[in-house]
Amino acid sequence: MWEAIKYVSSAFTLCAFLTAALFRYLIRRQREELLRIESAPPEEKAQLVAKTLEIFDVDTSSLSQGLQFQSGQRQKPQPRPPSTRITHKLHQSVS
Repeated sequence: MWEAIKYVSSAFTLCAFLTAALFRYLIRRQREELLRIESAPPEEKAQLVAKTLEIFDVDTSSLSQGLQFQSGQRQKPQPRPPSTRITHKLHQSVS
C-alpha cells in the first residue's frame, strides 16, 4: 500500500489514498478484535463482546425504575446512519 504514495499527484488522489489507508486500518483493527474474541476462553467472551460493543456494566439496582429505564435506553444501540451502512457495504465489497 505504501508503494502507492508515489502516485499521489493531486488533492483528489491524496484524499483517495488517505481514505484507503483509513479503511485498511479500520478493517485490520476489526479483524484483530474478532480474533481476540474467538481465541478467548468461553468465560471471558461475553465480557470482551460487551467491551467491543461499548456496553457499560453499571449496577442500577439502587436507582428508581424510571432511572433504570433511562440508563437502559442510553445503552441501547442506536440505528446506524445511512453513511455507516454505505461504508459497511463498501467494506464488504472490498474484503
